[in-house]
Amino acid sequence: MISDQPYRVSGGKLALGVFLALALGVLTPVLTALEISLLMPVAVLGGVFTAFLYVYAGRLPAWLFTAIHLASASVLLGTDFMWMLMAAGCIPGLVAVRGIMARRPFFEQLKVNVAIFGLGMVIALCIAWGRFGGGMIGRAVDALLQQFDRMPDAFFEPFVEAVNRAITTSGIIGLKALTVSAYREKLAGIMALARQTYEEALPGALLSGAALSGVLTTMWCSWLLARRGFATNDSYAQLNRWFLPAGATGGLMLIWIISYVMTQTGYASGESVYVAAYDLVNLAFFFQALAAADRFFFRRGVPDASRRRRLILLALTGAVIPIMGLAMFVIGAGSAMFGSRGAIRTLFKRDDDHTI
Repeated sequence: MISDQPYRVSGGKLALGVFLALALGVLTPVLTALEISLLMPVAVLGGVFTAFLYVYAGRLPAWLFTAIHLASASVLLGTDFMWMLMAAGCIPGLVAVRGIMARRPFFEQLKVNVAIFGLGMVIALCIAWGRFGGGMIGRAVDALLQQFDRMPDAFFEPFVEAVNRAITTSGIIGLKALTVSAYREKLAGIMALARQTYEEALPGALLSGAALSGVLTTMWCSWLLARRGFATNDSYAQLNRWFLPAGATGGLMLIWIISYVMTQTGYASGESVYVAAYDLVNLAFFFQALAAADRFFFRRGVPDASRRRRLILLALTGAVIPIMGLAMFVIGAGSAMFGSRGAIRTLFKRDDDHTI
């Protein structure tokens, strides 16, 4: 039932919101840096939490979180990183929540918010390029390598001793004890490999993370409004009503194919473009698989609370366990291509409609 009362938050929610703003404001820059180091889709948590706190506890916690979040980023990671987080997260989060609170149609909000976070990420990358220039990832790794080169051998000795103890206790024949110089050489090789990996994978992680941020913000905040009776049937849609549009499926597949061709032609940034395209396709099919699973549970009469728990477990296992992630990719691709509203079925339906 839709409430006709003005949207207000209780004193308890306001107090909890202020506490969350203080805690999350300090932790969020650290969590964002951790996301980047793992090369996972980098959800812009600053924007997601800003919108969540606004809906859950009102304007004060949202603005308080924004101020503490940016101050913490400036102190821990530097002023440049603070401006990037503001552009990629805080401003898109505040813009997105306006449409959510206005209870605009859900899928319209979803498209707009994904675009807003995507634009914010592009602006953040432009800030990074303007401040650091091209090849900033490579230069960051080079600076780290130079720092390692300046460190004395005594710094590495405890690590080498720990490795040699593990070699001794393993009982594996043929393994030789490491020296400090050999350890430093292997570490330099790992850093060189990490440089190449980050240069290829980070752009895709950032762009797919921006899309993920738009989806999470819309879904989470609209769900909170629905729980309080302030959402309409148009402004909130459960996952079982989600279908990847046929045009979006075709466009994503086309981009993925083009990026693969670029890698085969030796294009300079072909690998980065391919990884970015794959990350976006993978994210789209991931949510398509979740939506297909929710429809499966819904048709079998599984209660809402049980469905949510199953979907959360499925999402976590798909994100953490590679084989589950691959299975969800395949299921999502099959649903997007051949499902009841899939791209292939839609194409044949259009052909039938034009048949005389």
